[in-house]
Amino acid sequence: MVSDSYLIKRISTMDEVHQIMEIMRKAWDLSDLEIVPSFEIKAVSDFGIVLTARPREDPEKIVGYIYGFPMFPDKHYSHMMAIDPNYQNQNIGFLLKKAHYNLVLNSTNPRVRTIHWTFDPLLPQNAYLNFHKLGCVCADYRVNYYGKPKGIGIYEGVSSDRLYVSWIVDSEVVKNCMQGFSEREYENLVYLNQIIDFRRNEKKEGLNSTQQSYLAVEVPANYQDIRVADLEQAIYWRRYFRETAIQLFKRGYQIIDYLSDSKHQKNHYIFSLKNEL
Repeated sequence: MVSDSYLIKRISTMDEVHQIMEIMRKAWDLSDLEIVPSFEIKAVSDFGIVLTARPREDPEKIVGYIYGFPMFPDKHYSHMMAIDPNYQNQNIGFLLKKAHYNLVLNSTNPRVRTIHWTFDPLLPQNAYLNFHKLGCVCADYRVNYYGKPKGIGIYEGVSSDRLYVSWIVDSEVVKNCMQGFSEREYENLVYLNQIIDFRRNEKKEGLNSTQQSYLAVEVPANYQDIRVADLEQAIYWRRYFRETAIQLFKRGYQIIDYLSDSKHQKNHYIFSLKNEL
């Protein structure tokens, strides 16, 4: 599987496993206690999904990986994906997810139609990849999913909340995303104030009594910087988005997109009523 400047390959040697472990350490600033054991990664490579991204000019060098396994009988779970910090923002995450997608489509088990995983909703690059570029949906918020883990530097001091996303591989949205078409009909509406911004309007307009087709929920574009500079503000954003998402999920909404406006440093989750899709 080759795309652009990177080759996507399965692993076969323990040297490759050790490269994956080093990326795991660097990407999340992990302690030894939190690193997945090498023997486990090697075993999963035989019955699950362990794919790696490598520069085409240096195919022995691993710069990213995806790690997951089947959820019998009809689902896959994409447990972990990481890119070497020196190679981030080069579309490698998309290539790895697309390789997983193709494996499912070509699987001997035609019932597999959904891939699941969790991620931190306040990490903007991950949110943009999962919802806008891949076409995931979500109506499942997991509070403090991993507890308050020690030895994971990028989450120090905040609860490990996660969104549990569903990637429906045979949906039209996902098929379009895999072809490179990620435009949505509402994409520009939020910045034209034609989608209600939940944070600005909840108290003013009493959204609890209405059922808008779409809602935009603003989140910070630089959450990790906030966490380092002002932990209390980071905790506020964690609680705010948690309470908002859970409330909207209970009211019949799901997350269907994530829009990033780099010019104005504003990022929004787009929630839609499920019967609107």
